[in-house]
Amino acid sequence: MSNAPAYDVRDAKLPGNSLVEAIFNRRLMSWSDRGGASMLLGDCWAEHCRQHLDTRIGTQTPIPESEHFQLRRVLRLDDNPEVEREANLNQLENPDFLLIGTGLGDETVVQAADAKFAADRIKASQVSVGAVEDLLRIPESGATRNLLRQAIAGFSEGDVIVVPGVFLSPDSPFTDALLDRARRGPRHAEPGELLVRLPVDPGSLFDAAEPALLMPTMARIDRLPVSPRENLLAAVYYLRTSCACFHLWDEQTRPYFDLTDTPTPAEPGMVAAEVARRATQASSAYGLLVAWHRDLRDIISARKAVSDAISLPVGMDEIRATVGDSESRKATAAVRRLRGTLDGVYRSKLLAATGPIHSDDPRPVKKIIRDIRSASRELRPELLDELATLS
Repeated sequence: MSNAPAYDVRDAKLPGNSLVEAIFNRRLMSWSDRGGASMLLGDCWAEHCRQHLDTRIGTQTPIPESEHFQLRRVLRLDDNPEVEREANLNQLENPDFLLIGTGLGDETVVQAADAKFAADRIKASQVSVGAVEDLLRIPESGATRNLLRQAIAGFSEGDVIVVPGVFLSPDSPFTDALLDRARRGPRHAEPGELLVRLPVDPGSLFDAAEPALLMPTMARIDRLPVSPRENLLAAVYYLRTSCACFHLWDEQTRPYFDLTDTPTPAEPGMVAAEVARRATQASSAYGLLVAWHRDLRDIISARKAVSDAISLPVGMDEIRATVGDSESRKATAAVRRLRGTLDGVYRSKLLAATGPIHSDDPRPVKKIIRDIRSASRELRPELLDELATLS
């Protein structure tokens, strides 16, 4: 008889033979996070929480280990760069939302709420009274203080009271799985009333995320007895496998050498076509990823070889020689800055000489590297002149 929890699904197609184990598979997590999975999970859940909180305006909202207050307004902080910058500069934590309402008297109640898709990562201090008060004590020009003032203007003249906050997590076996794993850890603390579970529809939660386009294809390969349209554990797993596909597509198509600061976003239709082609030969969704990564070994190796070949043809000793008192901390910083500037000049000149080098370049890798090194040697005299000018 299986010892798997009731919310788990066991199947040999899954890494670890279990849906829960598959979600936490380190290799899958690495590939999928490079494809933006964790960011997408957080963003989609934060938007779901915002929509849910908006429907709760006018209702009674619980205060942990206390009474209730009437929710009047929801102030979102996580999408405000000024709030994030302010918190970072002052080494403070900031919650995703401030819930604003009225208590039994004339006071205005302010409560932190944080969208926490992964309930095993709850950190009570993030929604504590002290965390909010610290944000509000930042000088009068503080972004959070001004946003709160604007939010309460017109409906309250009473004192502002900050109450203990809450974390918003999915009302789903997914949360049970995370909490069960956390209980086995050495520093686990039960979230208790800090955790508020929100209803969630797995079928629509990730619809706005481009990788969700691949989820039905990946799920059809496995044909598990649960659907990602109905089961959040399955939805998370297939979103992760889909994000991993976007990462592997990037590995397959990203240039070996280019100066583009922002990579060109993958065209979902192109990724979907590659996945559909590979799905015809895959025995499982995870097996598709493993085989794809294996196929990319030569490209990954070539990209590293090219990266190693594109090294500045001016040594650190030559750069240090242009800076006096090279042993001092100030001189060391100057040498680093000078090298960084010279490297930027070099890469621009090298790109002009070689052009972008793409992963489907027909030349053998050894020929590409010879061409890079030849161009690099020819650029050395120019770079030495540039070094003299910069110093």
